[in-house]
Amino acid sequence: MGQSLTLCSGDREDKNLEFRPISTSADYDPTFSNSPTQPKGQRRIMPKDSSAKKETVFDRLWKHKEKKENLSGDEFEENKLVSENDNILKADDLEDSDDQALFPHSISYTHLSKIFKFTTSEAKTFNESSSLIIDLHRSSNSEFITSLDTRMPELYEIKILGVSDAIKQDLKKFLREYFPQKIKKFELSAKEGSISDLSEYSQELCRATKRVEDEISISHFEISNSSLSTLFSSMKDISKISFISCLLSLPSLPFLSSGSVNLNTLCLENCSSKNTGDWSENPSHFETLVQFLTEGGHFKSSHDEERKIQIHNCGLTTEEIKQVLLKYGLSNVKIMTEVDFFGNYE
Repeated sequence: MGQSLTLCSGDREDKNLEFRPISTSADYDPTFSNSPTQPKGQRRIMPKDSSAKKETVFDRLWKHKEKKENLSGDEFEENKLVSENDNILKADDLEDSDDQALFPHSISYTHLSKIFKFTTSEAKTFNESSSLIIDLHRSSNSEFITSLDTRMPELYEIKILGVSDAIKQDLKKFLREYFPQKIKKFELSAKEGSISDLSEYSQELCRATKRVEDEISISHFEISNSSLSTLFSSMKDISKISFISCLLSLPSLPFLSSGSVNLNTLCLENCSSKNTGDWSENPSHFETLVQFLTEGGHFKSSHDEERKIQIHNCGLTTEEIKQVLLKYGLSNVKIMTEVDFFGNYE
């Protein structure tokens, strides 16, 4: 470390300066001199910390882990780890130049793999065919989403499990800023045994779901009229949507959204319109859902493609479901209510 230098001018003292030897070419100025007596190009007075190295993602992660675990640590080992992490990032810049060319606004797959291993201690190699499971029941997975500072690259599937109020703000930021530009499948599930309000995530979920190209699954959420309209207004190329263990309380027809989605499959499992009971007590709520989907153009009868409704344990008989579908012109939609041992519809 450099020595402190106090400059005096009359009664004023300036202690915010540091007198240190030149250590890098950036500090060297052959024409610079603070006084006639100081040899040019040998020493100069610099503001404190002006040469501080730019902090990397791994620097921040290390500080976070050290603070969380209250580690005293060994100074030598800590400096060694920081140095190694800097080298990792520099290597990424060279090895993944092609990745960065393809995804200029996202991190590379190699970089994503390293961050995932650093935060979760799990080794995983990511590519465009990868599935990423983020289980927020585990603190390490929470650390993973908070460690990102750039959008993730394209993946095949993302599952976010165990959503709760404790991680709400971090999850919102992840959905808004770090969700991949494109994925095929997306699942969002609140903590089992609890029901979260989907409207708490409406704005962020809209940003994420418009990037999903095939399937979306929502579990353990309460979905109101406005939440349903907002969700469908953001979706584009979705072929299947699933609502699992959700409270779909739809006492009136939701606002008909203008989204372009046209579903092939609608899946409803363990859904109801209140905390206890199922649609057997409120079958009109199921009819309202079907009316919303058909009149909004999201679920249409087709002679070219088979349409399916998979519905299980919602308190409705096959005949009741059939009558509702007939009422809204969905006579050729296949009704599937039986589930095999593996949870697949027969």
